[in-house]
Amino acid sequence: MKVKLHPAFIVYLIFLMFYGQIVPIFFYLISVTIHEFSHSVIARKLGYKLDKMTIMPYGVCLNYETSMFSPYDEILIAISGPLSNFIVCILLLALWWLFPLIYPQTQVFFMCNLVLFVYNLLPCYPLDGGRILCAYLSTKFKKITVKNSRKEIKIDSNENALRAVKLSLEVMSCYYSVLLKGDIESDLGMNSEAEASYHLASRMCPCRFLPLYRLYYLYQKSGRDEEMQSVGSEILSKPMKIPSANVRRIRLNVRQDMARLGNSQ
Repeated sequence: MKVKLHPAFIVYLIFLMFYGQIVPIFFYLISVTIHEFSHSVIARKLGYKLDKMTIMPYGVCLNYETSMFSPYDEILIAISGPLSNFIVCILLLALWWLFPLIYPQTQVFFMCNLVLFVYNLLPCYPLDGGRILCAYLSTKFKKITVKNSRKEIKIDSNENALRAVKLSLEVMSCYYSVLLKGDIESDLGMNSEAEASYHLASRMCPCRFLPLYRLYYLYQKSGRDEEMQSVGSEILSKPMKIPSANVRRIRLNVRQDMARLGNSQ
């Protein structure tokens, strides 16, 4: 098994050492070891062989020779790490009740385990919470796998795709999910719902042009020329904070469409 230190972890250690946080570093490394040892034990019990370990600031990334887990195995492996940190916190609370004098010496150890427990359960990949969410979705929709749900969702119909996106939005609302929801609603002919989704995505990331362009196209498709011209004018006047070929293409398309519309009138 190969053990690798991620550059971000080295920077994190240097930062803590610079501020004299030697004791937190010691307890943090113990907490991370407990966390990842739990992942490894459960994975081996389920028949997976550890290939490489990369130590990150938030924990350790484990790579296995088998890159594809079954959904239920992935849930068990992912939840074992945070659960081990939670158990340590419970044990420390019990020890404090029995031996109050050890509280000052173990408080930092308790906080390290508590932070690892809470942080790793956030529904963001590659954290454990994100892995659990991917695996859970793959059990709900037959044509989603743990692997492709991280990269590309393949579902047999737009209706099921919309259900999947709505389910993910109940867990965590993000710009890309809202934008995808609008695209699916537009394909299904749910124009009013798509319009609301594109407006929401535009408010979530005001500097983005894509939600406005999708809204522009929706108005164009439904023959709402007045709204289309209003959104088109907003796209053309909107400042471009970061130069982008995609934004230039969007503006060119809008400019050409509006010129043709003006000539036809």
